[in-house]
Amino acid sequence: MGRSIAAFYTPDDGLEHAIQIVEPAPGQNSGFPIMDVTFSPETQGHIAPAAAFTPLNTQRTIGATYSPIDGYRYIFFATTDNKVFWSRYTGNYKNPPNDPILRGQYPLVNELLGYPPSSIVDLAAYFSGGQLEVLVLMKNGDLWRMGGEPWSNQLSWSLIPFFARFIGGRRLAVFEGAGWGHVIIATIHDIVEVYYTWNRWGQVKIWTFDKQIIDVGTFYTPEDGVAHIIVATTALNQRTDVHEITFVPAQMPPTLRQLGTVNFIIHSLGAYVKPDLGRHVIMLEAPVAGPPVDLYLSWYYPGWVGFQYSSWPPLQAW
Repeated sequence: MGRSIAAFYTPDDGLEHAIQIVEPAPGQNSGFPIMDVTFSPETQGHIAPAAAFTPLNTQRTIGATYSPIDGYRYIFFATTDNKVFWSRYTGNYKNPPNDPILRGQYPLVNELLGYPPSSIVDLAAYFSGGQLEVLVLMKNGDLWRMGGEPWSNQLSWSLIPFFARFIGGRRLAVFEGAGWGHVIIATIHDIVEVYYTWNRWGQVKIWTFDKQIIDVGTFYTPEDGVAHIIVATTALNQRTDVHEITFVPAQMPPTLRQLGTVNFIIHSLGAYVKPDLGRHVIMLEAPVAGPPVDLYLSWYYPGWVGFQYSSWPPLQAW
């Protein structure tokens, strides 16, 4: 089962977001609905639809990010015929549109349609250099990079392959740092970094874990130039270990520490940093029907030995 949440922070309203794929309601003629679950110390927990209706063949694969250019929140998801869709919405949850703006497949996605059904393993999105970028990992290890500016009059998206295969890749995460794009790919035991610009790229193995990797998230702290990779691995007694790998790209080698152990099995996670330097990891225990009551918040700051975590507060509709 693929990734079921994506996480990010929106500076225009101070909200932390967990974009979650949930089960459709009984009798609903739709694929997986996509919900935006939010939190802030002032507003506590809220929930609103990010994409109430999706194609019937939507799969559990989700990416999301915030665009500072137009202030929209963008979500990306895949279908079993290897099409990638995107939807966007503003932060005005109190008066949401009847239907979110939903676009069809990318104009330049034909290459992905040539793969066998359900070949998209994972995808992740981020804002980079004036455009949105979406990284797509295929079941055979192929990695694709999509770029576009949906706020402009040019709605076509570029589609560029990385001419290498990352065999065994299961989950990925992305960040921009030091003028480069960085893709973090997780296999069962390894973490690999792919770094790239518009005309160059390379790869390096970051870490190998003895235990099985469940999921991975990442963010970059520009004040010190450090990349952070959050890794969830299996543990005993129905628990999950959460680790942090830190390194300065192309300068400081990676180091590993354990942030903590949570008393549940993590299914998916997302990570981000806020302007107050707080680091945050959103964790999903298991996808279920209805409101996502199985989400967890966590937080830590520079100098902390580990992180703190708690259940998401009760959810109210905006």
